[in-house]
Amino acid sequence: MTEQRWCYQYQQQSGIVHAATAFKARQKLVSANLANAKLTRYRRWRHGELCSQKQWTAVLAGLQQLLAGGVRIAQALQLLTHRCAQRPSWLLMDLQRQLEQGESLASALRFYTDIVSSFSQQLLAVAEQSGQLTLMLQRLVELAEAADKRTLQRRQALLYPKILLAVSALVFAIMLQWITPQFQQLFSLNGNHDPAALPGLTRWIFRLSEYFVSHNGTIVAALSAIAGILRLVWHYHSQSLWWLVKPLLRRWLVNDQRYWRYYLLAVLLKTGIPALKAVAMVGAISQEKAERAMMDRAHQHLSEGSSWAEAFSESQLGSHWDCQLLQLAEHSGTIDRAMQQLADDYLQRQQQQLATLQKLAEPMLLLVVGALIGGFLLAMYIPLLQLGMAFY
Repeated sequence: MTEQRWCYQYQQQSGIVHAATAFKARQKLVSANLANAKLTRYRRWRHGELCSQKQWTAVLAGLQQLLAGGVRIAQALQLLTHRCAQRPSWLLMDLQRQLEQGESLASALRFYTDIVSSFSQQLLAVAEQSGQLTLMLQRLVELAEAADKRTLQRRQALLYPKILLAVSALVFAIMLQWITPQFQQLFSLNGNHDPAALPGLTRWIFRLSEYFVSHNGTIVAALSAIAGILRLVWHYHSQSLWWLVKPLLRRWLVNDQRYWRYYLLAVLLKTGIPALKAVAMVGAISQEKAERAMMDRAHQHLSEGSSWAEAFSESQLGSHWDCQLLQLAEHSGTIDRAMQQLADDYLQRQQQQLATLQKLAEPMLLLVVGALIGGFLLAMYIPLLQLGMAFY
């Protein structure tokens, strides 16, 4: 039976435990001298997010610094508990309790797959076995910071288009709500002016304005609900929805896949993980079936004694330039540096593509907004000109 997350509250103490049933969770609390604690099932919507990715990165960074200073891991977790907010401290107390029971850090994190990926757990397990936990924590912090930096760059690139679209939608709504009815009233006051003689675009905007004025509350509520639903769907199912944008971002996605592939291999090789195990681990976390198949072929070629360049060339994992660089690096024994250099190259390409996309998106959005507002002005002022010509 799958173990579930439970919250307990006893006087000034609170925390979480993991158990398959409430009875087993209560037994754990009894063994911890918390028999009278109030026990409830953990619900994210009720108790809030246990630990955000930013908070978890800060925990890893603090843990790495304490371990580098010679502090034992259980004591380091206890020290970090006092520095964290309430809910992240629940996680740290639970980890500390499991470590005191003889479990490893990677094993204790198996209950927190919603916070710590299985890939990170595998890295920690390998690091604990090889005695390089401090170094691996540093690598995980670097991975998290690199991911946060790229996410921030994408958000900054989309900030201006979002603001432009929001302002345009607001202006168009104001026009439909207040300005268009004024024009409609002006045309209706002229008894000699036949509404059927108005341009089709003008009549269509008048009908749209009437519908918007009479149902504006419903429209705003429906759009807000749709936006909220789309946000939730994208947050929880973004990986399964990538097929919608893959045809448009195919080139960018290829560079993104290669960047992460080389970056993860560089991190693993620098940590001292064997080449075959590093390739297997990177292939196991790949989201694409084609990517996993190529990594499996590369793993097979490497296990048969092929070089890095030959394995990547036969598996179509890299370009001709990538394979040449790997071949040179393998002769000099700097394969980890070559992986890092390739990752930096593909990251630079991504940044250039993002900047180009932003430069192209801005004028296209301006054209769309200009066409909307310009079409509205034409629809209103052409009848005005016709109305003025009627007096001559």
